[in-house]
Amino acid sequence: MVQIGNVKKIIELKDKLNELKIEGYIKEWQMPYENTLTRLEAAWIFFSPSSKKSIKVIEQEMNVSNLTIKINDKGISNLPYIMSFQEN
Repeated sequence: MVQIGNVKKIIELKDKLNELKIEGYIKEWQMPYENTLTRLEAAWIFFSPSSKKSIKVIEQEMNVSNLTIKINDKGISNLPYIMSFQEN
């Protein structure tokens, strides 16, 4: 049974985001409600890339087939981009 806020895929994703931040591709990222998530498909990740060119690298490095990156229009975060994960 999945424990709320302790989902292996989400933990791995957060580790990758931190790695991309250390490498300089992401300036800042946020995952609202991360402690209430039970599956990756429910996650929204807001982020600020270091440059527009970084978005392509981020997309490739995330290594998630159902990843979508677009301009943030949710109003939940001031960060300019949002990642989401659609179920197939």
